[in-house]
Amino acid sequence: MKKIYWIDINRFDKKIDKSTWLEVSEYLINHGYDVVLLTGYMHEKYVPFGYHVDIKYFKAFNLPFFFKISLSLTIFFWLFKNIKNNDIIIISPLSLFYCAITNFFKKLNIHLDIRTIPVEIHSVFDHIDYFLHWYLQLKFFKTIPNSYSFITYLLQKHIEKEFNTSFKNTVIWNSGVDFGRFKPVKDFLPLNNKKYLVTYIGVVTRNRGLDTVIKSLKNLNGEFTNKIRFQIIGSGNYLENLKELTTSLNLEDIVLFKGYLPYEKIPEALMDSDCFISPLPNRPEWEVSSPIKIFEYIACGRPIILTPIAAHKVIQNTNCSIIWTNGFNSEDFKLAFEYTYKNRIKMRKSAKSLSSNYQRIFSWNYQANKLYTFLKRFYG
Repeated sequence: MKKIYWIDINRFDKKIDKSTWLEVSEYLINHGYDVVLLTGYMHEKYVPFGYHVDIKYFKAFNLPFFFKISLSLTIFFWLFKNIKNNDIIIISPLSLFYCAITNFFKKLNIHLDIRTIPVEIHSVFDHIDYFLHWYLQLKFFKTIPNSYSFITYLLQKHIEKEFNTSFKNTVIWNSGVDFGRFKPVKDFLPLNNKKYLVTYIGVVTRNRGLDTVIKSLKNLNGEFTNKIRFQIIGSGNYLENLKELTTSLNLEDIVLFKGYLPYEKIPEALMDSDCFISPLPNRPEWEVSSPIKIFEYIACGRPIILTPIAAHKVIQNTNCSIIWTNGFNSEDFKLAFEYTYKNRIKMRKSAKSLSSNYQRIFSWNYQANKLYTFLKRFYG
């Protein structure tokens, strides 16, 4: 049985998105690979229920900037002692340098998987992090891996242009969703007897359009103000800013902050929602992405408000359950909220078909099979 070491230089217990690693690892295990996830943690070693992946946790300095360096060094020292010649390593760009050093002493099968380009670069530390863990890594060590995968073809083209290169031995696999975990509710609460709840779930950072959504709620026409509620489920470094914005606009009764939720509790938390929203603006990092949350929204069979970016347009839905904003400003979101509420009965009926329409191409099994087939063909 061939072994895969999948390295995630992160605090895995605090990640909003665990499903990429858990679901894809589970598929690879079920098809004959032995998968070991090597990662870090903040508070406790997260143990996923119902998955068979072996997760090895490593301690690191819990400080900005130093966390990634110390975790990388710890993992690669361990890897150097334990890896065997035919084993496969799946890494992200920030591990390229360490792979290059290890590869000097041991011949490795290195697969570079790139799921995003850097986002939220604001502080001095952010710029240093970008330079060390993205730019230098890909500038000097991009040819070290034997093979590559990207979350979208647009992302591959973006990186090739940025670093003036052309990657060989590549495969594209997108985000997905577990349709057994995320699924439509059979019995909705009557729409006329409750507030209409629109939900965003995910990381809360500056460049995700959430502040614009909150500002749009201030301008709702009077008939909608008492009917619509907007809840944010998630955490991040911009959460307090959004709470302050909500208070300054006197929207505390309309905007609800639910905080961080573990992956296992997210499906249940979405059950009361009447509509979902992905307000991502037209920035390069979002245009080339594959937002996992829109697939989870689809699986729940609810109407969805989406901005007109390329990453959202993979959903080619012809019925009225997808509401496209005209643009990215607060007026566009205001109109979308009002339209959604006015047409809520019709959209609820149409949204029931969303989940079944996309179960094949948006499932984790479908996406994981792309990676499995590639690895099996390339490495055996």
